[in-house]
Amino acid sequence: MMVDRIGSYDYYESLVDYSDIKPRVRYSFNLIKDSPLYNNETSMKESNKIVSKQITNRITNYLDEFRESMNTLKESTSKLVTDYESSVFQKRSVVNSNSDVAELMVEPGSEEGLYTIEVDKLAQDQSAQLSKDAQFTINGEEFTSSSNEIELLDEGLTIELEGKGLAEVRVEGNDKKIIEGVQAFIENYNQTLDLLELNPDNINVSSILEDFNEIIGFKESKLEEIGINVSEDNRLILDEPLFKDNLDKDKYLLEETLGDNLGIAKQINHKVDEVLSNPFSKYIDFL
Repeated sequence: MMVDRIGSYDYYESLVDYSDIKPRVRYSFNLIKDSPLYNNETSMKESNKIVSKQITNRITNYLDEFRESMNTLKESTSKLVTDYESSVFQKRSVVNSNSDVAELMVEPGSEEGLYTIEVDKLAQDQSAQLSKDAQFTINGEEFTSSSNEIELLDEGLTIELEGKGLAEVRVEGNDKKIIEGVQAFIENYNQTLDLLELNPDNINVSSILEDFNEIIGFKESKLEEIGINVSEDNRLILDEPLFKDNLDKDKYLLEETLGDNLGIAKQINHKVDEVLSNPFSKYIDFL
């Protein structure tokens, strides 16, 4: 393995003339001419072993950080891709005015909306003289059921009837989870750029940076519109008040910009998959 034209320990040992490697070691580790190691062949040989170990450690540490950074970025982008079950855009919260009447269980991506549920009779209610079926209305439409657990497949909802009376249940997107997901993505993305920019001379790392910048650049105007600004050094900055305002007014625009097939999260997610599928040795030809 070659690192900035300095080889491994075996490479150091194979050198007959150490005068050639001394300037490289001195350059790489900022050894100055008055160092006790300089111009001392025995000391330099020992020093080269130390240098080799330091290089190996630096490579190992960088690769560990690189791997962790890419995996973390993949996880955070996955949470923004709208058609993934883990997506924050699929999360739902339930606001219930009367849980003694009905409970609502939601699946990821359940239909958002307000459900007015009025229960006249519960199933198997022994006080019912003519029928043991549950009798209830949802948003004014009458239903009967032999069970108190009602599945609304089209909406992705399950209603558990608990007692007689009236309940208003609102199913809505979990805005808190969306904001937290976007914040995590921005933090991970910026940290990944910091790491990649430590090694700009590597052609493969440079290619990742270019692809990331192209993905962000293509959506820059839309990102600014929803409240995510792009700095001069290509870092992302969340304008939280503007983002929250858009979350209330036009959630679809957020999903389109971030999580659909042409959204930045899905494109970056695919790019990270490509990076993780390659040998990591492609990303370390530097000191």
